[in-house]
Amino acid sequence: CNDTDAFVRTETYDALSSFSCKRTEKTLYQAIQSETDNVARSYAIFSWSKVAHCIYSDYSASIQFLSGILFSEKSERCKLYCLCGMYYLNYVKVLPEILEFIESEDYTIRYSALNLLAEITRNNDKNTVISAVKRCLHSEETIAVRSAMEKLITTLEKYNI
Repeated sequence: CNDTDAFVRTETYDALSSFSCKRTEKTLYQAIQSETDNVARSYAIFSWSKVAHCIYSDYSASIQFLSGILFSEKSERCKLYCLCGMYYLNYVKVLPEILEFIESEDYTIRYSALNLLAEITRNNDKNTVISAVKRCLHSEETIAVRSAMEKLITTLEKYNI
């Protein structure tokens, strides 16, 4: 996406996750390599993970790619989205690292982590996520984050996802 507005690029990357084909995967892969805005890049990362999940049956190369990004990444947001992408690609051992983001000093990162967890948490990991979120709920002061925590707990307790 060559738009000069980072918000437009972010929305484009998000929308591209609906198109599970090799061309989309390549476009998102290139965006991850070249995107300079951290929010837009984080969306490119997670959208790429979703597309890779649909078009590949063996996720090892995709997980290795995300792991490489994670190793050199400086942006806390992009690290979160890399880990969530890895988890989405069945690399579930990164869940403890994802849960650390619900304690970030940046409330926007905490909020993003909670929303991503609502989307990706596997049934086997529900209790682990609920427990971690409940531990943080007591000290959370940001209303939006607190509300997202309560919603996530309710959703995970109520539904088999």
